[in-house]
Amino acid sequence: MILEDVPGMGKTVLAKTLAKSMSMQFSRIQFTPDLLPSDVTGLSYYNQEKGEFVFRKGPVFTNLLLADEINRATPRTQSSLLECMGERQVTMDGDTRTLNTPFFVIATQNPVETLGCLCPFRTAAHYEKSADSMSKKRVLRNWRCLRGYLSPYA
Repeated sequence: MILEDVPGMGKTVLAKTLAKSMSMQFSRIQFTPDLLPSDVTGLSYYNQEKGEFVFRKGPVFTNLLLADEINRATPRTQSSLLECMGERQVTMDGDTRTLNTPFFVIATQNPVETLGCLCPFRTAAHYEKSADSMSKKRVLRNWRCLRGYLSPYA
């Protein structure tokens, strides 16, 4: 499920409340441009004391996962959730680990018109939804400012 609205409308609170009301284990990931797929699914690291690789579970090993502001992350990081959502498992280093049952993802995103979104491919899709040409120009201007192509004061 994806919830889209402007910041401050209670999307995160709604997801937390849903998990609590259903007595589900809850995890939240704040998606940012520098988030890596292993930050979502987990990673293997070498434990010198044991002399072996150990798997550290990521936040997807829960019942209800909140993927907060998912549109801020890179497509590579977003795609790390695909196996989790489709097959209810994580495959890492040839080992398949089953996720908790039930497993459900709620993703939130802010509209492209709000600053902070670094997704030009989503901007084009949202142009068609805009009602007037001034909205389209504002979205394009915000995107250009974020990418450094235009001064916000120009």
